[in-house]
Amino acid sequence: MNQRLLNFFNGLRLRPEIVILRIVDVIVVVDLIRLLRNHEEVFGTDPGLLKDCEVTLHIQKDAIPNFCKARPPPYALRSAIEDELERLKNADIIEKVEFSDWATPIVPVLKKDKSVRICGDYKTTVNRVIHQDQHPIPLIDELAHKLAGGVKFSKLDFSNAYTQLNLNAESRKLTTINTHKGLFRYKRLCFGFSSCPSIFQRVMEGIFLQIPNCVIYFDDLYITGCDDRTHLQTLNTVLELCKDRGLRIRREKCEFLQDEVNFLGYRLNRDGLQPQPEKLRAIRDAPRPTNVNELRAYLGLVNYYCKFIPNASSLLAPLYDLRAVLTGRGSLPQSLQPWAGCVRAVGYACKGINFDR
Repeated sequence: MNQRLLNFFNGLRLRPEIVILRIVDVIVVVDLIRLLRNHEEVFGTDPGLLKDCEVTLHIQKDAIPNFCKARPPPYALRSAIEDELERLKNADIIEKVEFSDWATPIVPVLKKDKSVRICGDYKTTVNRVIHQDQHPIPLIDELAHKLAGGVKFSKLDFSNAYTQLNLNAESRKLTTINTHKGLFRYKRLCFGFSSCPSIFQRVMEGIFLQIPNCVIYFDDLYITGCDDRTHLQTLNTVLELCKDRGLRIRREKCEFLQDEVNFLGYRLNRDGLQPQPEKLRAIRDAPRPTNVNELRAYLGLVNYYCKFIPNASSLLAPLYDLRAVLTGRGSLPQSLQPWAGCVRAVGYACKGINFDR
């Protein structure tokens, strides 16, 4: 980009990550910037809340309430936990309660910025009696097929995705967490419930599924188009829907009009799904497994990318046979001929991949 164009963007007072785009067509850039400015509300810092939507958590009819005591948190994290509780309370995501039949201890997760994410350890309480939402999670190949024919790609990330869905009054009683500061109850859907992924996917598909050139996978929404104009029209439709329904998108994690985006463990471009070089390096450079667990981990890694490795089934068959024979027997034999042969073949196949793309 030339300096005059950069000065123009600076005059719009937009964040740098929105400006630095791999786009040649200046007109498309300007249209994109205008489109994003018209939807600044969607990228706001205030918590989103989906309008006209209230979700329900279903449990077994004969479920007996489970009240667990609070776990003493590490002293070094107490202040951060209290700050996060206060933030969630001010954002109207949780509320203080004096009594509850259900109570779940928390697991504080330290984030890179030294703040904490508070997660209820619901596997010890509600998850034992919860009914799973039966909405199917889409397959990666199915999603990629819907984006076929696209030239460029945009990726939107919903901010604190689950907490943008309101819970009904009865479901809120199940979410109570027990902390060193007392009992708090979630007013929104929260992390930790085993049915949450399917619930969120179902609700989001109900909003966005009918939009062409657009797919959603949990909190990530992908957009494409046969040309830039179509792409921007779809992006505008999505952002309009988000604004009308009260949804919020995390600006710093978005990508717009890119030739290629990361897509659920792959790279997605106009040629379709492509392997990520770092994952292929891990396959190519994997050390020899010394026990059955390490062999199982290696096979899992290769299996994720086997579609890109010619004759993968034949190459891996001896290792799968070995795993079946040795399961539960501990260490692998020192002379591991099937491993050596498979590694050479898989490594040779991986050498055909351009790792420097």
